Amino acid sequence: MIDKWWDYGSGGCVLSYSCLIERKGPDAAQMLPPKSFRSKLIVTNATAVELFADVVIQEDTGSFIQIRSTSGLVPYHTTSHLSFRGQPAGGNILFADGHTSWRQLRAMQVRYRVGGNRPIFWF
Repeated sequence: MIDKWWDYGSGGCVLSYSCLIERKGPDAAQMLPPKSFRSKLIVTNATAVELFADVVIQEDTGSFIQIRSTSGLVPYHTTSHLSFRGQPAGGNILFADGHTSWRQLRAMQVRYRVGGNRPIFWF
């Protein structure tokens, strides 16, 4: 069953991270400014360029712990790093220079809505 996460027929795979590198799949137009998917990794401000983030994902119901899955493998997904009452504490962000930084939820914003609607990704 676990092998199906790597290729479940759509040409994609499931990670526990939000990937901010341009690739086949996510619609770049759905990323909310000023963030964008990186098409090139040659940057002059590597300490500020975000490449990956822990998944902080929300359902359109407001839930961070029961995000409906479309994979057919599991009924729900959940956010990484939950604090009390099912609320996210925050997440780690990986930058182009290789350093990571913890970002608390209160410093995050909604950045991407799949299909313009749900699920909702914060970072």
